[in-house]
Amino acid sequence: MTPRRFTGVNPGKHGVYGFTGFDGYDFHVVKGDDVHAHRLWTLLDHHGHSSVVVNVPVTHPPDEIDGAIIPGFIGPEDPPCHPKGILDDVREAIGAYRVYPRYARGDDSLSDAEKIDEYCTLVEMRGDAFRYLVDRFEPNFGFLQFQKTDTVFHEFDGEWEKVKRVYAAADEQIGAVLEACTPRRVFVASDHGMGRYEKPEFRVNAFLEDAGYLETTLGGKGMPTWNAMRDDLRDGEQADEWEPSTVERIAAALASVGITAHRTGLVLERLGLGEFAKAHVPDGVVRTGNEQVDFPRSKAYVRARTELGVRMNVEGRDPDGTIPQDEYEAVRADLVRELESVTAPDGEPVFQEVAPREAFFEGPYTDRAVDIVTVPTSSTSSRHSRARSTSSRRRNPGTTSSMGYSSRAARESTSRDPSMTRTCSTSLRRSSPHSGYRTATGWTGASFRSSRRPSRCPIPSIRIRTERPSIPWSRTDSRPSATSSDRFARIE
Repeated sequence: MTPRRFTGVNPGKHGVYGFTGFDGYDFHVVKGDDVHAHRLWTLLDHHGHSSVVVNVPVTHPPDEIDGAIIPGFIGPEDPPCHPKGILDDVREAIGAYRVYPRYARGDDSLSDAEKIDEYCTLVEMRGDAFRYLVDRFEPNFGFLQFQKTDTVFHEFDGEWEKVKRVYAAADEQIGAVLEACTPRRVFVASDHGMGRYEKPEFRVNAFLEDAGYLETTLGGKGMPTWNAMRDDLRDGEQADEWEPSTVERIAAALASVGITAHRTGLVLERLGLGEFAKAHVPDGVVRTGNEQVDFPRSKAYVRARTELGVRMNVEGRDPDGTIPQDEYEAVRADLVRELESVTAPDGEPVFQEVAPREAFFEGPYTDRAVDIVTVPTSSTSSRHSRARSTSSRRRNPGTTSSMGYSSRAARESTSRDPSMTRTCSTSLRRSSPHSGYRTATGWTGASFRSSRRPSRCPIPSIRIRTERPSIPWSRTDSRPSATSSDRFARIE
Protein backbone atom coordinates (compact mmCIF):
# COMPACT_ATOMS: atom_id res chain seq x y z
CA MET A 1 0.00 0.00 0.00
CA THR A 2 1.37 3.39 -1.07
CA PRO A 3 1.48 5.29 2.26
CA ARG A 4 3.57 2.57 3.86
CA ARG A 5 6.19 3.10 1.16
CA PHE A 6 6.48 6.85 1.63
CA THR A 7 6.02 6.94 5.42
CA GLY A 8 8.11 3.94 6.41
CA VAL A 9 5.61 2.84 9.06
CA ASN A 10 2.89 0.19 9.24
CA PRO A 11 -0.77 1.16 8.66
CA GLY A 12 -1.43 1.07 12.40
CA LYS A 13 0.77 4.16 12.65
CA HIS A 14 -0.27 6.05 9.49
CA GLY A 15 -3.97 5.07 9.43
CA VAL A 16 -4.53 4.04 5.78
CA TYR A 17 -5.21 0.38 4.94
CA GLY A 18 -6.33 0.72 1.34
CA PHE A 19 -7.61 3.14 -1.27
CA THR A 20 -10.90 3.36 0.63
CA GLY A 21 -11.63 4.17 4.24
CA PHE A 22 -14.78 3.29 6.15
CA ASP A 23 -17.28 5.45 8.00
CA GLY A 24 -19.64 3.03 9.68
CA TYR A 25 -20.82 0.81 6.83
CA ASP A 26 -20.11 3.41 4.17
CA PHE A 27 -16.80 4.04 2.42
CA HIS A 28 -14.84 6.97 1.05
CA VAL A 29 -11.81 7.42 -1.18
CA VAL A 30 -8.74 8.09 0.93
CA LYS A 31 -6.76 11.30 0.47
CA GLY A 32 -3.48 12.66 1.71
CA ASP A 33 -5.28 14.04 4.74
CA ASP A 34 -6.00 10.46 5.86
CA VAL A 35 -2.28 9.71 6.24
CA HIS A 36 -1.35 10.52 9.85
CA ALA A 37 2.41 10.15 9.64
CA HIS A 38 5.29 12.11 8.17
CA ARG A 39 5.87 11.52 4.49
CA LEU A 40 9.48 11.36 3.39
CA TRP A 41 9.16 14.83 1.88
CA THR A 42 7.47 16.42 4.91
CA LEU A 43 10.11 14.91 7.19
CA LEU A 44 12.86 16.24 4.94
CA ASP A 45 11.16 19.64 4.80
CA HIS A 46 11.13 19.68 8.61
CA HIS A 47 14.90 19.26 8.51
CA GLY A 48 15.46 21.90 5.84
CA HIS A 49 15.63 19.72 2.72
CA SER A 50 13.61 20.18 -0.47
CA SER A 51 11.74 17.59 -2.57
CA VAL A 52 10.03 17.06 -5.92
CA VAL A 53 7.17 14.52 -5.91
CA VAL A 54 5.40 13.51 -9.13
CA ASN A 55 2.38 11.25 -9.64
CA VAL A 56 2.45 9.49 -6.26
CA PRO A 57 -0.95 8.09 -5.16
CA VAL A 58 -2.65 9.38 -2.00
CA THR A 59 -0.91 12.78 -2.16
CA HIS A 60 -4.00 14.87 -2.91
CA PRO A 61 -4.31 17.50 -1.54
CA PRO A 62 -0.55 18.17 -1.68
CA ASP A 63 1.60 19.01 1.34
CA GLU A 64 3.12 22.47 1.50
CA ILE A 65 6.85 21.86 1.39
CA ASP A 66 10.02 23.38 0.04
CA GLY A 67 9.78 22.01 -3.49
CA ALA A 68 6.93 20.80 -5.67
CA ILE A 69 4.22 18.12 -5.62
CA ILE A 70 1.97 16.96 -8.49
CA PRO A 71 -0.49 14.39 -7.03
CA GLY A 72 -1.28 11.14 -8.84
CA PHE A 73 -3.65 8.20 -8.69
CA ILE A 74 -6.98 8.56 -6.83
CA GLY A 75 -6.69 12.33 -6.96
CA PRO A 76 -8.69 14.14 -9.65
CA GLU A 77 -7.47 15.09 -13.09
CA ASP A 78 -6.07 18.64 -12.97
CA PRO A 79 -5.38 18.25 -9.24
CA PRO A 80 -4.43 21.12 -6.95
CA CYS A 81 -0.62 21.10 -6.89
CA HIS A 82 2.09 22.70 -4.80
CA PRO A 83 3.08 25.42 -5.27
CA LYS A 84 -0.10 26.87 -6.72
CA GLY A 85 0.10 27.23 -10.48
CA ILE A 86 2.97 24.77 -10.90
CA LEU A 87 0.91 22.41 -13.07
CA ASP A 88 0.29 25.23 -15.54
CA ASP A 89 4.03 25.90 -15.59
CA VAL A 90 4.74 22.22 -16.25
CA ARG A 91 2.32 22.14 -19.15
CA GLU A 92 3.78 25.29 -20.61
CA ALA A 93 7.26 23.77 -20.37
CA ILE A 94 6.65 20.21 -21.59
CA GLY A 95 3.31 20.42 -23.39
CA ALA A 96 0.38 18.33 -22.10
CA TYR A 97 0.31 16.65 -18.70
CA ARG A 98 -2.43 14.26 -17.58
CA VAL A 99 -2.95 12.06 -14.56
CA TYR A 100 -5.31 9.65 -16.36
CA PRO A 101 -5.64 8.43 -19.97
CA ARG A 102 -7.62 10.59 -22.38
CA TYR A 103 -10.12 7.76 -22.89
CA ALA A 104 -12.49 5.91 -20.58
CA ARG A 105 -11.92 2.24 -19.77
CA GLY A 106 -13.89 0.16 -22.26
CA ASP A 107 -13.87 2.90 -24.93
CA ASP A 108 -13.94 1.09 -28.28
CA SER A 109 -13.33 4.21 -30.36
CA LEU A 110 -9.56 3.72 -29.94
CA SER A 111 -7.59 0.69 -30.99
CA ASP A 112 -5.39 -1.17 -28.53
CA ALA A 113 -2.36 0.27 -30.28
CA GLU A 114 -3.65 3.80 -29.75
CA LYS A 115 -4.34 3.04 -26.09
CA ILE A 116 -0.82 1.72 -25.55
CA ASP A 117 0.50 4.83 -27.28
CA GLU A 118 -1.42 6.84 -24.67
CA TYR A 119 0.09 4.73 -21.89
CA CYS A 120 3.59 5.44 -23.18
CA THR A 121 2.73 9.12 -23.53
CA LEU A 122 1.63 9.26 -19.89
CA VAL A 123 4.85 7.57 -18.81
CA GLU A 124 6.83 10.13 -20.82
CA MET A 125 4.84 12.97 -19.24
CA ARG A 126 5.85 11.76 -15.78
CA GLY A 127 9.53 11.79 -16.68
CA ASP A 128 9.39 15.13 -18.49
CA ALA A 129 7.54 16.80 -15.61
CA PHE A 130 9.93 15.36 -13.05
CA ARG A 131 13.03 16.52 -14.91
CA TYR A 132 11.58 19.99 -15.42
CA LEU A 133 10.79 20.34 -11.71
CA VAL A 134 14.19 19.01 -10.65
CA ASP A 135 15.90 21.52 -12.92
CA ARG A 136 13.76 24.33 -11.52
CA PHE A 137 13.81 23.49 -7.80
CA GLU A 138 17.16 21.63 -7.48
CA PRO A 139 15.74 19.36 -4.73
CA ASN A 140 17.59 17.18 -2.28
CA PHE A 141 15.06 14.36 -2.81
CA GLY A 142 12.77 13.19 -5.60
CA PHE A 143 9.92 10.69 -5.83
CA LEU A 144 8.56 9.67 -9.25
CA GLN A 145 5.79 7.13 -9.84
CA PHE A 146 4.64 5.77 -13.22
CA GLN A 147 1.39 3.83 -12.49
CA LYS A 148 0.88 2.56 -16.05
CA THR A 149 3.26 -0.33 -15.32
CA ASP A 150 0.39 -1.46 -13.09
CA THR A 151 -2.61 -0.68 -15.25
CA VAL A 152 -1.33 -2.34 -18.41
CA PHE A 153 -1.83 -5.73 -16.76
CA HIS A 154 -5.41 -4.96 -15.77
CA GLU A 155 -6.67 -3.34 -18.93
CA PHE A 156 -4.89 -5.64 -21.37
CA ASP A 157 -4.91 -8.88 -19.39
CA GLY A 158 -1.14 -9.07 -19.29
CA GLU A 159 -0.62 -9.25 -23.08
CA TRP A 160 3.14 -9.47 -23.10
CA GLU A 161 3.96 -7.28 -26.08
CA LYS A 162 1.89 -4.46 -24.59
CA VAL A 163 3.50 -4.95 -21.19
CA LYS A 164 6.98 -4.81 -22.72
CA ARG A 165 6.22 -1.54 -24.51
CA VAL A 166 5.06 0.15 -21.31
CA TYR A 167 7.97 -1.16 -19.25
CA ALA A 168 10.41 -0.11 -21.95
CA ALA A 169 8.91 3.39 -21.85
CA ALA A 170 9.32 3.48 -18.06
CA ASP A 171 12.88 2.18 -18.34
CA GLU A 172 13.69 4.90 -20.87
CA GLN A 173 12.36 7.59 -18.53
CA ILE A 174 14.33 6.19 -15.59
CA GLY A 175 17.46 6.36 -17.73
CA ALA A 176 16.70 9.95 -18.73
CA VAL A 177 16.18 10.91 -15.06
CA LEU A 178 19.47 9.29 -14.07
CA GLU A 179 21.34 11.09 -16.81
CA ALA A 180 19.76 14.52 -16.27
CA CYS A 181 19.41 14.70 -12.48
CA THR A 182 22.73 13.34 -11.16
CA PRO A 183 21.20 11.35 -8.27
CA ARG A 184 23.42 10.19 -5.45
CA ARG A 185 21.30 7.12 -4.69
CA VAL A 186 18.43 5.59 -6.64
CA PHE A 187 15.76 3.10 -5.61
CA VAL A 188 13.53 1.43 -8.21
CA ALA A 189 10.75 -0.57 -6.62
CA SER A 190 7.27 -2.03 -6.97
CA ASP A 191 4.84 -2.11 -4.07
CA HIS A 192 3.70 -5.67 -4.86
CA GLY A 193 4.08 -8.48 -7.34
CA MET A 194 2.13 -9.62 -10.38
CA GLY A 195 0.84 -13.00 -11.38
CA ARG A 196 -1.86 -14.80 -13.32
CA TYR A 197 -4.56 -16.62 -11.36
CA GLU A 198 -4.17 -20.33 -11.92
CA LYS A 199 -5.31 -21.83 -8.62
CA PRO A 200 -8.73 -22.34 -7.03
CA GLU A 201 -10.20 -19.29 -5.34
CA PHE A 202 -11.93 -19.28 -1.97
CA ARG A 203 -14.97 -17.03 -1.58
CA VAL A 204 -14.72 -15.68 1.92
CA ASN A 205 -18.07 -13.91 2.22
CA ALA A 206 -19.87 -16.94 0.82
CA PHE A 207 -18.14 -19.03 3.48
CA LEU A 208 -19.18 -16.54 6.19
CA GLU A 209 -22.77 -16.71 4.98
CA ASP A 210 -22.80 -20.50 5.21
CA ALA A 211 -21.24 -20.33 8.67
CA GLY A 212 -24.02 -18.01 9.88
CA TYR A 213 -21.97 -14.84 10.21
CA LEU A 214 -23.23 -12.93 7.18
CA GLU A 215 -26.66 -11.73 6.02
CA THR A 216 -27.66 -10.48 2.59
CA THR A 217 -29.99 -7.92 1.10
CA LEU A 218 -31.26 -7.13 -2.39
CA GLY A 219 -29.86 -3.92 -3.82
CA GLY A 220 -27.43 -1.57 -2.14
CA LYS A 221 -24.04 0.04 -2.83
CA GLY A 222 -21.99 -3.10 -2.32
CA MET A 223 -18.23 -3.29 -2.11
CA PRO A 224 -15.94 -0.32 -2.72
CA THR A 225 -14.65 -0.37 -6.27
CA TRP A 226 -12.37 1.77 -8.36
CA ASN A 227 -14.79 1.35 -11.30
CA ALA A 228 -17.47 3.37 -9.55
CA MET A 229 -15.18 6.40 -9.09
CA ARG A 230 -12.65 6.19 -11.91
CA ASP A 231 -14.60 8.18 -14.49
CA ASP A 232 -15.35 11.00 -12.06
CA LEU A 233 -11.65 11.36 -11.27
CA ARG A 234 -10.73 11.27 -14.95
CA ASP A 235 -13.24 14.08 -15.55
CA GLY A 236 -11.56 16.19 -12.90
CA GLU A 237 -14.04 15.60 -10.09
CA GLN A 238 -13.00 14.60 -6.59
CA ALA A 239 -14.68 11.24 -5.98
CA ASP A 240 -14.83 11.35 -2.19
CA GLU A 241 -17.44 8.62 -2.17
CA TRP A 242 -19.75 6.83 -4.55
CA GLU A 243 -23.50 7.37 -4.51
CA PRO A 244 -25.78 5.52 -6.92
CA SER A 245 -27.20 7.49 -9.85
CA THR A 246 -30.93 7.62 -10.55
CA VAL A 247 -30.67 4.64 -12.89
CA GLU A 248 -28.64 2.71 -10.34
CA ARG A 249 -31.16 3.47 -7.59
CA ILE A 250 -33.93 2.19 -9.84
CA ALA A 251 -31.90 -1.00 -10.36
CA ALA A 252 -31.59 -1.37 -6.58
CA ALA A 253 -35.32 -0.84 -6.12
CA LEU A 254 -36.11 -3.46 -8.76
CA ALA A 255 -33.68 -5.88 -7.12
CA SER A 256 -35.52 -5.46 -3.82
CA VAL A 257 -38.63 -6.95 -5.44
CA GLY A 258 -36.74 -9.73 -7.18
CA ILE A 259 -36.01 -8.14 -10.57
CA THR A 260 -32.25 -8.37 -10.29
CA ALA A 261 -29.67 -7.35 -12.85
CA HIS A 262 -28.69 -10.94 -13.57
CA ARG A 263 -32.29 -11.93 -14.37
CA THR A 264 -32.63 -8.95 -16.67
CA GLY A 265 -29.36 -10.01 -18.26
CA LEU A 266 -30.70 -13.50 -18.93
CA VAL A 267 -33.70 -12.06 -20.73
CA LEU A 268 -31.49 -9.79 -22.82
CA GLU A 269 -29.24 -12.70 -23.74
CA ARG A 270 -32.24 -14.72 -24.91
CA LEU A 271 -33.28 -11.73 -27.04
CA GLY A 272 -29.81 -11.48 -28.53
CA LEU A 273 -29.06 -8.21 -26.74
CA GLY A 274 -26.56 -9.50 -24.19
CA GLU A 275 -23.44 -8.02 -25.80
CA PHE A 276 -25.18 -4.68 -26.32
CA ALA A 277 -26.11 -4.54 -22.64
CA LYS A 278 -22.58 -5.41 -21.54
CA ALA A 279 -21.20 -2.55 -23.60
CA HIS A 280 -23.73 0.11 -22.53
CA VAL A 281 -25.06 -0.69 -19.07
CA PRO A 282 -23.15 1.23 -16.35
CA ASP A 283 -21.13 -0.84 -13.89
CA GLY A 284 -23.14 0.66 -11.05
CA VAL A 285 -26.34 -0.92 -12.35
CA VAL A 286 -24.70 -4.35 -12.09
CA ARG A 287 -23.56 -3.46 -8.56
CA THR A 288 -26.82 -2.08 -7.20
CA GLY A 289 -29.10 -4.46 -9.09
CA ASN A 290 -27.93 -7.67 -7.42
CA GLU A 291 -27.82 -9.21 -3.97
CA GLN A 292 -25.33 -7.62 -1.58
CA VAL A 293 -23.94 -8.13 1.88
CA ASP A 294 -26.26 -6.62 4.48
CA PHE A 295 -23.53 -5.11 6.64
CA PRO A 296 -25.68 -3.80 9.53
CA ARG A 297 -27.35 -7.20 10.04
CA SER A 298 -24.21 -9.31 9.69
CA LYS A 299 -21.79 -10.41 12.40
CA ALA A 300 -18.71 -10.57 10.17
CA TYR A 301 -17.85 -9.84 6.57
CA VAL A 302 -15.12 -8.88 4.15
CA ARG A 303 -15.68 -5.18 3.51
CA ALA A 304 -13.20 -4.57 0.70
CA ARG A 305 -11.57 -6.98 -1.72
CA THR A 306 -8.02 -5.86 -1.06
CA GLU A 307 -8.08 -5.87 2.74
CA LEU A 308 -6.99 -9.48 3.26
CA GLY A 309 -9.17 -9.87 6.27
CA VAL A 310 -12.56 -9.99 7.97
CA ARG A 311 -14.30 -7.17 9.80
CA MET A 312 -16.67 -7.81 12.70
CA ASN A 313 -19.83 -5.88 13.52
CA VAL A 314 -19.45 -4.95 17.20
CA GLU A 315 -21.95 -3.23 19.51
CA GLY A 316 -20.79 0.16 20.69
CA ARG A 317 -18.17 0.38 17.96
CA ASP A 318 -20.15 -0.05 14.76
CA PRO A 319 -23.43 1.80 14.11
CA ASP A 320 -25.67 -1.29 14.29
CA GLY A 321 -23.30 -3.72 15.94
CA THR A 322 -24.59 -7.28 16.38
CA ILE A 323 -21.78 -8.76 18.51
CA PRO A 324 -21.82 -7.73 22.21
CA GLN A 325 -18.50 -6.24 23.29
CA ASP A 326 -18.06 -8.80 26.04
CA GLU A 327 -18.34 -11.58 23.42
CA TYR A 328 -15.96 -9.99 20.91
CA GLU A 329 -12.83 -11.96 21.77
CA ALA A 330 -14.67 -15.28 21.98
CA VAL A 331 -16.45 -14.78 18.65
CA ARG A 332 -13.23 -13.66 17.01
CA ALA A 333 -11.39 -16.72 18.32
CA ASP A 334 -14.14 -18.99 16.99
CA LEU A 335 -14.01 -17.34 13.59
CA VAL A 336 -10.23 -17.61 13.46
CA ARG A 337 -10.54 -21.36 14.10
CA GLU A 338 -13.21 -21.67 11.42
CA LEU A 339 -11.03 -19.95 8.83
CA GLU A 340 -7.94 -21.89 9.85
CA SER A 341 -9.82 -25.14 9.27
CA VAL A 342 -10.66 -24.42 5.62
CA THR A 343 -8.81 -26.61 3.14
CA ALA A 344 -8.55 -26.47 -0.63
CA PRO A 345 -9.63 -29.30 -2.95
CA ASP A 346 -6.12 -30.75 -2.75
CA GLY A 347 -6.34 -30.86 1.05
CA GLU A 348 -3.96 -27.96 1.65
CA PRO A 349 -5.00 -25.10 3.99
CA VAL A 350 -6.51 -22.12 2.19
CA PHE A 351 -4.77 -19.68 4.52
CA GLN A 352 -1.14 -19.59 5.44
CA GLU A 353 -2.04 -17.60 8.53
CA VAL A 354 -5.20 -16.38 10.23
CA ALA A 355 -4.64 -14.08 13.18
CA PRO A 356 -6.03 -11.11 15.13
CA ARG A 357 -5.06 -7.75 13.67
CA GLU A 358 -2.80 -7.04 16.63
CA ALA A 359 -0.43 -9.71 15.34
CA PHE A 360 0.25 -7.63 12.21
CA PHE A 361 -0.40 -3.98 13.07
CA GLU A 362 0.58 -1.68 15.89
CA GLY A 363 -0.04 1.97 16.56
CA PRO A 364 -2.82 4.45 17.31
CA TYR A 365 -4.79 3.51 14.17
CA THR A 366 -4.86 -0.26 14.60
CA ASP A 367 -8.59 0.00 15.28
CA ARG A 368 -9.10 0.92 11.59
CA ALA A 369 -7.77 -2.46 10.46
CA VAL A 370 -9.73 -5.62 9.82
CA ASP A 371 -10.43 -7.58 13.01
CA ILE A 372 -8.96 -10.78 11.56
CA VAL A 373 -6.09 -10.88 9.05
CA THR A 374 -6.19 -13.73 6.52
CA VAL A 375 -3.03 -14.51 4.55
CA PRO A 376 -3.69 -16.91 1.63
CA THR A 377 -1.32 -19.74 0.84
CA SER A 378 0.33 -19.90 -2.54
CA SER A 379 -1.91 -22.83 -3.48
CA THR A 380 -5.17 -20.89 -3.50
CA SER A 381 -6.45 -17.45 -4.36
CA SER A 382 -8.62 -16.01 -1.63
CA ARG A 383 -11.36 -13.79 -2.92
CA HIS A 384 -12.27 -11.23 -0.31
CA SER A 385 -15.67 -10.24 -1.64
CA ARG A 386 -19.14 -11.52 -2.49
CA ALA A 387 -18.57 -10.48 -6.06
CA ARG A 388 -17.93 -12.90 -8.84
CA SER A 389 -15.09 -12.24 -11.21
CA THR A 390 -16.28 -11.74 -14.75
CA SER A 391 -13.63 -13.32 -16.90
CA SER A 392 -14.97 -15.46 -19.71
CA ARG A 393 -11.94 -17.69 -19.12
CA ARG A 394 -13.36 -18.86 -15.81
CA ARG A 395 -15.55 -21.87 -15.40
CA ASN A 396 -19.22 -21.61 -14.65
CA PRO A 397 -19.64 -22.33 -10.92
CA GLY A 398 -22.20 -24.96 -11.78
CA THR A 399 -19.37 -27.06 -13.23
CA THR A 400 -17.11 -26.79 -10.19
CA SER A 401 -19.33 -28.27 -7.51
CA SER A 402 -17.23 -31.41 -7.34
CA MET A 403 -14.22 -29.40 -6.17
CA GLY A 404 -15.76 -28.34 -2.90
CA TYR A 405 -13.95 -27.36 0.27
CA SER A 406 -13.68 -28.88 3.69
CA SER A 407 -14.26 -27.09 6.98
CA ARG A 408 -16.40 -27.37 10.05
CA ALA A 409 -18.76 -24.76 8.61
CA ALA A 410 -19.05 -26.66 5.35
CA ARG A 411 -19.90 -29.89 7.09
CA GLU A 412 -22.63 -28.15 9.03
CA SER A 413 -24.06 -26.06 6.17
CA THR A 414 -27.22 -26.95 4.30
CA SER A 415 -28.16 -26.64 0.65
CA ARG A 416 -29.87 -23.45 -0.52
CA ASP A 417 -32.12 -22.37 -3.36
CA PRO A 418 -30.49 -23.69 -6.59
CA SER A 419 -31.63 -20.57 -8.46
CA MET A 420 -28.93 -18.70 -6.56
CA THR A 421 -26.31 -20.82 -8.30
CA ARG A 422 -27.71 -19.68 -11.64
CA THR A 423 -27.43 -16.11 -10.37
CA CYS A 424 -23.72 -16.54 -9.92
CA SER A 425 -23.36 -18.20 -13.32
CA THR A 426 -24.84 -15.19 -15.06
CA SER A 427 -22.43 -12.75 -13.47
CA LEU A 428 -19.47 -14.93 -14.37
CA ARG A 429 -20.25 -14.55 -18.04
CA ARG A 430 -19.86 -10.79 -18.03
CA SER A 431 -16.57 -9.93 -19.70
CA SER A 432 -13.95 -7.85 -17.89
CA PRO A 433 -10.49 -6.69 -18.91
CA HIS A 434 -9.35 -6.69 -15.28
CA SER A 435 -9.53 -10.31 -14.29
CA GLY A 436 -6.51 -12.54 -14.23
CA TYR A 437 -3.75 -10.31 -12.89
CA ARG A 438 -2.69 -8.73 -9.65
CA THR A 439 -1.37 -5.21 -9.67
CA ALA A 440 2.23 -4.07 -10.06
CA THR A 441 3.28 -0.47 -9.71
CA GLY A 442 6.56 1.10 -10.72
CA TRP A 443 8.25 3.57 -8.41
CA THR A 444 11.38 5.63 -8.51
CA GLY A 445 12.79 7.40 -5.48
CA ALA A 446 15.99 9.38 -5.80
CA SER A 447 18.21 11.38 -3.48
CA PHE A 448 19.82 14.28 -5.28
CA ARG A 449 23.03 16.17 -4.76
CA SER A 450 22.71 19.92 -4.54
CA SER A 451 25.63 20.26 -6.98
CA ARG A 452 25.29 19.77 -10.72
CA ARG A 453 28.25 17.61 -11.62
CA PRO A 454 27.37 15.05 -14.31
CA SER A 455 27.23 11.38 -13.47
CA ARG A 456 25.77 8.24 -14.93
CA CYS A 457 24.25 5.53 -12.76
CA PRO A 458 23.39 2.03 -13.95
CA ILE A 459 19.68 1.45 -14.53
CA PRO A 460 18.34 -1.26 -12.21
CA SER A 461 16.30 -4.01 -13.81
CA ILE A 462 12.56 -4.12 -13.22
CA ARG A 463 11.20 -7.54 -12.41
CA ILE A 464 7.67 -8.87 -12.35
CA ARG A 465 7.31 -11.16 -9.37
CA THR A 466 4.75 -13.94 -9.46
CA GLU A 467 5.38 -15.78 -6.24
CA ARG A 468 3.11 -13.64 -4.05
CA PRO A 469 -0.45 -14.88 -3.37
CA SER A 470 -2.94 -13.11 -5.62
CA ILE A 471 -6.23 -11.50 -4.69
CA PRO A 472 -8.65 -11.42 -7.63
CA TRP A 473 -10.02 -8.07 -8.70
CA SER A 474 -13.68 -8.30 -9.67
CA ARG A 475 -16.25 -6.08 -11.27
CA THR A 476 -19.64 -6.98 -9.86
CA ASP A 477 -21.11 -7.56 -6.44
CA SER A 478 -23.61 -10.26 -7.28
CA ARG A 479 -24.63 -13.17 -5.12
CA PRO A 480 -22.24 -16.12 -4.75
CA SER A 481 -23.26 -19.62 -5.72
CA ALA A 482 -25.48 -21.14 -3.11
CA THR A 483 -24.05 -24.46 -2.09
CA SER A 484 -21.04 -24.94 0.13
CA SER A 485 -19.42 -27.10 -2.55
CA ASP A 486 -19.23 -24.08 -4.83
CA ARG A 487 -17.10 -21.98 -2.51
CA PHE A 488 -14.17 -22.83 -4.73
CA ALA A 489 -14.01 -22.01 -8.43
CA ARG A 490 -11.25 -22.91 -10.84
CA ILE A 491 -9.75 -19.95 -12.68
CA GLU A 492 -8.72 -20.82 -16.22
